[in-house]
Amino acid sequence: MKNKVIYLTGAGFRVFTTAATIATLAFTILLICIHEQVPAYAIAAAAFVFAVCGFACFLCFNHRIIFSPEQSTIKYCALKSVVVPVADIKRTEISTRGQTGFIKFCNIVLTLKDGRRFTFSGCSSLSEQKAESRTLRKIARLQELISAGK
Repeated sequence: MKNKVIYLTGAGFRVFTTAATIATLAFTILLICIHEQVPAYAIAAAAFVFAVCGFACFLCFNHRIIFSPEQSTIKYCALKSVVVPVADIKRTEISTRGQTGFIKFCNIVLTLKDGRRFTFSGCSSLSEQKAESRTLRKIARLQELISAGK
């Protein structure tokens, strides 16, 4: 059976970061091609912006939850990956604690049977309601997969 992937980044963010990465790469290549007329610090700045856009693109496509039915595990992927066996999960919930900024976000909290808690960042959006509704849909899908996997 194939692994089920739940992306926690919206398609808009993924499209935007991909377009920004391609645009900054093209601009950096253009500056390198006409390097006689452009100062070196401008090329370095363009390369730095390309690197930042590339890292943001990597984060957008890497921020996901992978459910493996064969191994009966859930793997949360971000900069650091965490693997949790499905049999050890006691409860899955959403936390909106700590929202003070302009961009709203939700955290996914997995509580294990031994009392440990894992907190993962959920969907982010410019409106709190949209972030919560997206995360609730992702959590509902995750709980369906957990129920089917047990």
